[in-house]
Amino acid sequence: MGVDLRRWWFDRQRLRGDLLWGVAGIVLVLAATLGGTLALTALFPGLAPVGEVGADPSPTVAADAASGLAVNLLLGWFFGFAIAAFQEETLFRGFLQNLLQERYGRLVAIVGQAGVFALAHFGYYPVSAWPLLLVVFLVGIVTGWLVDRRGTLLPAGIAHGFVG
Repeated sequence: MGVDLRRWWFDRQRLRGDLLWGVAGIVLVLAATLGGTLALTALFPGLAPVGEVGADPSPTVAADAASGLAVNLLLGWFFGFAIAAFQEETLFRGFLQNLLQERYGRLVAIVGQAGVFALAHFGYYPVSAWPLLLVVFLVGIVTGWLVDRRGTLLPAGIAHGFVG
């Protein structure tokens, strides 16, 4: 197949710009997530937040909460970058978006990969929170646009890894 993952992920000559677009992508993904969630809350007032579904979390001691939060954030960012961002960006934006773009053009590629990306996240939320997949779709649109704009996966991977 001749896939060069290094070339897909970054171009040394454009690395600084890709890093800056990655930071901008964090802001764009956060805006899409927040805006999408607020819109869904307005459209579906009975939609329960994900944290309210299921068992109540166990109480924690205040001193442990700060260190636990730091560890959770670090682990979340590590796995977000190392696993989710790398795998999902390579699969959805690298393989799928490129394939769709070759066959159907840019718009179909961005929207199509975002749709498949959202469907792939179906099991992450309870069935009752299905509208949250629309937020995941918006994130797919933003990250797909970043890849289309820059030509590499790095900006989308940074945004996805930081937020996801």
